[in-house]
Amino acid sequence: MKNFYLISFFIFSISSFGQQFLWSTLNDTSSKYIPIENVSEEVIKFYDHYDFYHDGSGYNKENFFKMFEHLGTDSSSWQEFKESVKNIEQLTVFALRDNTGQGSVVIVIFITKQNINIVAFSNSYKEDSLLTYDKKKFESWIETLKY
Repeated sequence: MKNFYLISFFIFSISSFGQQFLWSTLNDTSSKYIPIENVSEEVIKFYDHYDFYHDGSGYNKENFFKMFEHLGTDSSSWQEFKESVKNIEQLTVFALRDNTGQGSVVIVIFITKQNINIVAFSNSYKEDSLLTYDKKKFESWIETLKY
């Protein structure tokens, strides 16, 4: 299971109330609205600020949720999140910030009709951390998460 730390932290963040929503491509939320065409620019701001990122991309929705069934993810906030994600048909992206106890982490979630891709930024090194050193390569890669 790839990058279990990142995904586990994401699940914990969704089920807790400590996270701070930064922005979303949904224009009907209480968080800041970002047009889909500006997502890459906003993500690059996180890339420029943090030393590491974590690649949590490559999940289809069904397998993503199955992966966490054994963790007891039955809180009402998790169930609400799960249902809202299942209903997403068009590319939707949102960003949230949370604190790991060792500093902040920003999690950006790309949701399409069939897939979930997650990128997390942090200044704390964890297993599978990637250095933010090749911005051009990252910029090209982040565009692929939109499909």
